[in-house]
Amino acid sequence: MTMPHHAVDIWLHAATAADISASLALYERLSQQDDFDIVLSFGDDIVLDHLGVAGDDYFGRIPEQWTAQKLVRDHRPKELIWIGSKVHANTILAVRSKLDHMVLANIDADAIPQRRIKFIPMPLERALRSFSDIFCADGDTAARLHMLNISDARIHPVGSLQSQTSVPTLLGDPDEFNDLKGRPMWSAVSLQREELAAILNAHRLIMRESHRSLLLLSPASAKDEEHFWQSCQEYGLTTARRLDDDTPEARTQVFLADSNDEMARWLSLSPVTFLGGSLISGGKGCNPLPAASLGCAILYGPNIKNHLSAYSNLAGVGAARIIQDSDSLASAVLHSSAPEQAAKMGCAAWEFVTRGAEATEAIYATVTRNLRGEPYAGPKILVQIAQLAGGFAVTLRGALCMDDSQTAEKCMSHSGGYSRHLHWQPECRWHG
Repeated sequence: MTMPHHAVDIWLHAATAADISASLALYERLSQQDDFDIVLSFGDDIVLDHLGVAGDDYFGRIPEQWTAQKLVRDHRPKELIWIGSKVHANTILAVRSKLDHMVLANIDADAIPQRRIKFIPMPLERALRSFSDIFCADGDTAARLHMLNISDARIHPVGSLQSQTSVPTLLGDPDEFNDLKGRPMWSAVSLQREELAAILNAHRLIMRESHRSLLLLSPASAKDEEHFWQSCQEYGLTTARRLDDDTPEARTQVFLADSNDEMARWLSLSPVTFLGGSLISGGKGCNPLPAASLGCAILYGPNIKNHLSAYSNLAGVGAARIIQDSDSLASAVLHSSAPEQAAKMGCAAWEFVTRGAEATEAIYATVTRNLRGEPYAGPKILVQIAQLAGGFAVTLRGALCMDDSQTAEKCMSHSGGYSRHLHWQPECRWHG
């Protein structure tokens, strides 16, 4: 792709497909709210469709270090934000001296190397030490980073960066469905046609245990509304539908809530929801964060390629549960619908979304402060001197001392952490 060569403030990189949504959310906020110039790149195994990114802001894939060097040469970014655990060590090591500041987000503990040779760090270890700030999900990841001699000042266990999700707006009369309160209820939303049979079979199983149970059913496409209606009739389920201005009665078993505009209403009414697009072969799932923001207990199938990280994290905190078929779905709905369990899962979901927002805010604040010139502004020559060590022990005669602890720390990171003669001492430039 041929692009005009223009200088930018930020280079933003999404390492894997699971990191794209979070990266684009951060891109949107930084570019629109603060008017920073940003260039985007993506991992070499990512298929890109309809990203909604301006052409001048899209660089392409970064599979090799020479590609990264070209990006830095053409666009001269001040700051790198690398999102994801797939850190290309050679790429980072090749460009670090050209950047004022580097941020790493969404790194997992499993991606952090275990040191094998005490005095000769591996390339990935050196690359991780090159980042000025590392935002990680939890204390376990932070502990792994500490083992690489990365200081507390650079490690921030703030949770996972996620795609930005505001609480969906509740439309219409808030009291319209008051009669449903207290009735056992669950929902299946953003449902694909191929998933419908599994959902309806599960609901028939659920009604054997809870005969008053009501299913709120919402297709992913308006084109499927008639098909959904006919299928409910064929299954012998008493069905009302929003399209006809029906309201669920005591005898209604399925309510076909066919307006996507009212999705928040259906999610708020049902303590447990199944998110569609996840039970079909080749399915990619739908974004679980809106449902999580409304405190829903979330159920999903195994095909969630587009939102794997979000689902995995929600499952990890007890807010979501994977199912495989009608039987496991019915069992999961009955279990999750119990008031105590529904409250537990819903609270975990809401807290997860809140914590993700905190992580985003922390990264956003750090990046903007850096670009406004508040943190590290030390002489780049010291960094370049330290980099010459290539991760081995530096044996300079005397010791370089800096009046800026962040400058010293940056030098330490580029020397692999073994530069014992590089340290901070206020108001002293050289100490023999």
